[in-house]
Order: sequence, then structure tokens, then C-alpha cells
Amino acid sequence: MSKESNMLDGINPDGLEGWNTIAGFLLGSAVVLLMVAVAVGVAMAAWGRAMMSHQAARKGWAVVAMAGLGAVIIGSVGGGIAWGRGLGTAELMPVGARPGSVTVEKQAPKQTCNRQAVRDFVKESPVPDRAEKERVVSTVLGGQKELDGYTWGQDPGDMDTSRQVITGIKWYAQASANGSSEPDCSANNMTTPECSPVEVHVARQSMTNGAQTGRTVTLTKGENCKSS
Repeated sequence: MSKESNMLDGINPDGLEGWNTIAGFLLGSAVVLLMVAVAVGVAMAAWGRAMMSHQAARKGWAVVAMAGLGAVIIGSVGGGIAWGRGLGTAELMPVGARPGSVTVEKQAPKQTCNRQAVRDFVKESPVPDRAEKERVVSTVLGGQKELDGYTWGQDPGDMDTSRQVITGIKWYAQASANGSSEPDCSANNMTTPECSPVEVHVARQSMTNGAQTGRTVTLTKGENCKSS
């Protein structure tokens, strides 16, 4: 899905509307000054002509001419402001700095199962050996992570009275097609999203009677994941 837009569409900087007022005031002032100056100039010219004063008449017509020129200049400033405001924000920028069209590509988010996949090794038959348990856990976690005292790849010695064992694991699988229209959220899917919680059940097992004292270690796949 994509969308094209101008980055300055809809932008109206504060104070830009006031330029319309300034332009209108300048135009109005130009008209008033023109009328006053023309009236004064015509009156001076008429008075000079009546008094047979050519100098006074020339001054009168000069005032009329200057008033007209001043009105044109003031009116041009006001018109320029109105014209510039109508260009829009992008046109007021240098050509090289004007933004072009921006295309935003959006992809559908990855789908994650909303129920946990579970491997309860103790209840499976046959019970997986240590290597198989570690393979499953490391696959789900994306590597061998610290499991609160559990030592990876170590079998108990002859003199040990107890050992650390992995008894189960729970995780949220990354939903993926398994050849049907339904996502695969079963324990067969060991692909997990980044930073999703993974529960690993670890226990200390007696070597004499098999009694276990268990605990749950919650980890995440990936690094620099924020705790929820």
C-alpha cells in the first residue's frame, strides 16, 4: 500500500493570514493618497493659472504626477503581497529546497499466534534426552541463553546427588502457513518473533529418588528487548 503527497499540503504558518490585511490597507491608503494629492495638485495648478503664475501651475501638475507615481508604487507592494501569499508555501521556497512527492510503503504486520505452544518434556513418551531438550530450547530462543544456573551440555558426575534438568518450555510461535489456510501455532513451529516471551521450566532433580524442585525462567528471543 502506498500514498503520495506533498509534504507542505495543508500547512498554514501562523501570521500568514495577516498579510492580506496589510495588502488591503496599503491598497486603500494608495487610493486615498492619490485622491488627496490629485485634488491638491489640481487646485494648485488652477490657482497658478488664475494668478498667471506658470511656476505655481507647474508645481501643481508635478504634485499630481508624483501622487500618481506614489500610488502606483504602494499599490504594487500591496499587490505583490497578495500575489506572493497566493503562491502557497512550497513556491516561496528556493527551487532546490522544494519537496517532491513522498511515497510511503506500508506492509502488513507479521502475524503472531495468540496462544502458547507447549512442550512438557516430563509427560512426553519417550522423555527426550538432555541433548534434544537443549536443541528445542536453543532453537526457540535463537541460541543458548543463561537459564538461572543451568549448565548447557553437561551431564551429572558420578558423585553428584542432584542435577539441573529442563522440564518444559512455552512460547508464542510466529504464525506461518503450514499448507492450509490456518496458521501453525503448534509446538512443531519453533519460529518465534523477536522480543516475544519464552518460558523455560528448569528443575533440580534428585539423583536418588527423582524428586524435583522446579522454577520458571522467562526470557526473550533477541537482544535489547524492553520488558513489558
